[in-house]
Amino acid sequence: MLIINLEDAVAPSDKDGARETALKYLALPGKGGIAPALRVNALDTAAGLADQSGLLASPAAPDFIVLPMTESAAHLRIVKATYPVFAGDTLYAESTILSKRESKSRPTREIVTVSTRGIKQDGKEVMSAERTMLVPRRGHSPEKERPVGGPL
Repeated sequence: MLIINLEDAVAPSDKDGARETALKYLALPGKGGIAPALRVNALDTAAGLADQSGLLASPAAPDFIVLPMTESAAHLRIVKATYPVFAGDTLYAESTILSKRESKSRPTREIVTVSTRGIKQDGKEVMSAERTMLVPRRGHSPEKERPVGGPL
């Protein structure tokens, strides 16, 4: 398996170019028996929405799509592509917190359910998703919990 990583392996300023290159490669016929996977950015970010929309609008055909920071099917309940996106479009992400509660097993974390919409420059919704995730509680960010210069 070949995993093309658009998330952690790509600097924010290089995301658009990396996406374009990855989708062109994934549209090529025959990969020599190697099953390609595309690891996209988190769906509650503009880069993640652009990854998903770009994939839907292209002839690219990965065998797998890898979603980051998704621990179970319950974490990603609904993903809906509603309108095509093309090169040159500007995308915005709008997220709404639907619910939150304290984690019983991790007192410095809370469980948050978020609804995210991807919106084009003309105001049309191109994608929507609902996702549940574990996040640091206010005042407990990883930077505050880790000593300066300490291990990640």
